[in-house]
Amino acid sequence: LNKAPSFSPDYTLVFDIFERSVKMSTYLVAFSISNYVAAEEKHNHVKVWGPKTDIVQGKGNFSCHIGSQLIDFFEDFFKVESYPKATFKFDKVVAKSGDVHVLTGKMTIRGVTKDMSTEATIKKESNRFKLVSDFSIDRTLFEVRYGSGKFFENLGDKMISDNFTIKATIVSEPIANKQTSR
Repeated sequence: LNKAPSFSPDYTLVFDIFERSVKMSTYLVAFSISNYVAAEEKHNHVKVWGPKTDIVQGKGNFSCHIGSQLIDFFEDFFKVESYPKATFKFDKVVAKSGDVHVLTGKMTIRGVTKDMSTEATIKKESNRFKLVSDFSIDRTLFEVRYGSGKFFENLGDKMISDNFTIKATIVSEPIANKQTSR
């Protein structure tokens, strides 16, 4: 840290500039102060940090290799670089019973858009609205076919379920209290 540029006049606060992270939808970040060096897998720029003696002995190579394969797998499976997000744009909300409503709209995953309806609970909490929904989607409708029993035979225990569940909670911005003057 003594070589890191300072951003406070008394040199007590320092910062470091990190390399751009690899393509992933979630991240695990850990900090450690030590004399570590990195093993690197160049294909996906995966680095595994460890004590210099362990890295020199090749103890980080397997983790680099597997990490790089996982990045390739998720890119093939989800196409995260080309399609970094999925969207559900609902344009119709119909009350079903109590706080339960049916949302109808369009779901887009990997550039494929399909009509969709799902149930959601919508409640007013204090000065906000809260929507909670839990729904299942068949990934093959959006051309995510890897490991699907619908498209490949004899997968055995390598078959991956076609359905996945999305659990969503949406909270509105605060609703302004409107005071009327007389």
